[in-house]
Amino acid sequence: MKSSKNIGFTLLLIQLFLLIFTNLSFSQFNEWKNYTSLNSTSDFTFYEDNIWVTTNGGLYKFNKTDSTYSVFRKTEGLKSQVLTAIAISNKGNIWIGSQEGYIIVMNQNGEILKNIFDIYNFDNEQKRINSIRISGDSVLVAYDFGISILSDNSLEFIETAMKFGDFNMKSKVNYAEKIDGKICLANVEGIAIQKANTSTISDPESWDSFPITTSSSAPIAFKLTKFGSKTYISTENGLYFYENGIVTYLAFSGYSLSDISVYENELYVAIGKKLYKMQNSEFIVAEQLTTNIIKFNLQSEENYFATSEGLYFINPTLSEIIFPNGPTTNLFNSISVDGDGIVWVGSGDDTFGRGIYKFDGENWTIYNKSNQDFYSNSYHNVYAAKSGTKYFNNWGYGFTTLQNGNFKNFTTSNTSLVGITTAPNFLVISNSKEDNAGNLWVLNYWSAEHKPLSVMKSDSSWVHFEPQNISISDEDRFDQLIIDQNGTKWFGMFIGNNGLFYFNDNNSIDNLNDDTWGILTTSDGLSGPVIQALALDNYGQLWIGTNSGVNIISDPSYPEVISEVYALKNFNVTSIYVDPLNRKWIGTSDGIYYVSSDGFTVYAQFDSKNSPLATNSILSIGYDEKNGIAYFASDFGMSSLSTEAILPKSTFSEISTYPAPFVLSKNENLTIDGLIANSQVKIFDITGNLINSSEEGTIYSPGGRVAIWDGKKANGEKVDSGIYLVVAYNSEGKEISVTKIAVLK
Repeated sequence: MKSSKNIGFTLLLIQLFLLIFTNLSFSQFNEWKNYTSLNSTSDFTFYEDNIWVTTNGGLYKFNKTDSTYSVFRKTEGLKSQVLTAIAISNKGNIWIGSQEGYIIVMNQNGEILKNIFDIYNFDNEQKRINSIRISGDSVLVAYDFGISILSDNSLEFIETAMKFGDFNMKSKVNYAEKIDGKICLANVEGIAIQKANTSTISDPESWDSFPITTSSSAPIAFKLTKFGSKTYISTENGLYFYENGIVTYLAFSGYSLSDISVYENELYVAIGKKLYKMQNSEFIVAEQLTTNIIKFNLQSEENYFATSEGLYFINPTLSEIIFPNGPTTNLFNSISVDGDGIVWVGSGDDTFGRGIYKFDGENWTIYNKSNQDFYSNSYHNVYAAKSGTKYFNNWGYGFTTLQNGNFKNFTTSNTSLVGITTAPNFLVISNSKEDNAGNLWVLNYWSAEHKPLSVMKSDSSWVHFEPQNISISDEDRFDQLIIDQNGTKWFGMFIGNNGLFYFNDNNSIDNLNDDTWGILTTSDGLSGPVIQALALDNYGQLWIGTNSGVNIISDPSYPEVISEVYALKNFNVTSIYVDPLNRKWIGTSDGIYYVSSDGFTVYAQFDSKNSPLATNSILSIGYDEKNGIAYFASDFGMSSLSTEAILPKSTFSEISTYPAPFVLSKNENLTIDGLIANSQVKIFDITGNLINSSEEGTIYSPGGRVAIWDGKKANGEKVDSGIYLVVAYNSEGKEISVTKIAVLK
């Protein structure tokens, strides 16, 4: 409880030192996090009680003793999240390869020992690391244009080879390991074996090459392994073996073998969902899964299989899939954040959709045909309305709502909506928005009736609208929808005679005679013909993202006046979000741009090279205004960034500060939380002397819920240790809040 004496003292100080808050400057961002599916396993290996698994969404460690997971992505220091190979050396170093050609070396604590860029930097279009094998203190790496030997001690390259005997220069090597003291490899032309007593591998004459040929093709060799006196080779077209300089076909013609290995003096091969064992020169099925096997590892009474659905673990009494909680795939087609900060994800359209994902900040919940009454999993667009209802738009089966915990489907069978021209029951809803009266407006991607815009009124009746005096053909497709403060609906033509449509029903939905229609094109000033993003800012201005930049209509009542954001000229803009500070997050095919409220200033730019983003191509942006978290969706997962743009409180309750105590030697900033819009902040010492204020620029208060203080006086010197007062008040000085902080220098 604040005493009346303290409040009176504070009011006096405010009257003495009240200054006008004039300017905001860009401050800082906080923590990045990446969220990916870790189901699709590419490789795995064992070390003591841990299984280390690479996936197309990162790396994880599974502790077999306590069944816990440790996850590593770009936010944990990895250079890539699309990982393709892994091996652990005798000293415990973890060697990891990526799709882009990175080699990452970690220790058992997950700390990065070294990122090796040599293969990534090489002038070759394809650079994927395809296998990593350990031989003593040497690490043998096979990749898309050769092999290299590295030292497990120095983590440096020892030697590299790119031509093997008569094979073509820089042909793709899928696998390499030492067999009987000689390096053997499988590549796109066959197998190559290092000659005995050779001093270097870089000389093509150091290799014997053996192409694999059949009467009709030369199949690609994937992997080889020694079994008895023969070296067996898995290929894209059957199983072969090498002996005495001759490659001979053995079995499985017409089948691609994904893996081959020897366990307890028996040969095993994986084809599709089946694991075969060679017994008496014949092959029998030893194991059958419900999904395709990528790689396998057989142990005493324990079998492990890498698949696109996770790491399968099978023993005589148990069968389970091992992977951390997360989304099903890494395609995040659309995201929307509700008022409680919960993230909703549309996983994709057509055959790519895997249902709906829900993320509460800790755990993921998957809704799909296996656990809900859905017609398909192709939910490509999501919208969390302010009313609390969630809308999930489907590619072919209309849309689904979630209200009070219940899902409800809307299709051509229970609405008057009509689907696409060639299949009227195939209904693609590309976007949906609620208006202030509680009506739901939906955009029909490809309407057979040429009525792209429809509304479900609050009484559940439907009205459909065909543009007046604007021609629509059977080939036109529509996407993007937003409703402005005047009730005008704006939507874009995605394919066809591209442009931005606007429509107003003049508050009479059922009366089609007083409707207003219009269209804007590049001839009216739009930067590009394809409308890919629409957003309304806090001043009611319409922001338009096109395939060639960003436009602004300052007053949507006068759509003829269109300006251009020159900082984003010619960018392929895919998404726009307006945060609580009226700043804009712009998603493009070249990363993310964070710009000022007017678009004149680019505060920050993020891409896959200067941030943990997995890719530069951003598909959708969502924002948690309650906690100040921006979410970025891509086809390589989702990233989040904590920001200072948090929805301000409507009235002061009690402000808080952190960290507590505020230790200056840690070079951290103090966060002042709980502010109302456009608060001004002052710091006083315990005797009432003004240390600094937001007006002087030494406290950064962007106008949202938080302000930042670096622990310095107005002259730039750090304050002394002691107790200080933080005073926050609105621009009129009528609403105030006070708290104390302990500072340690």
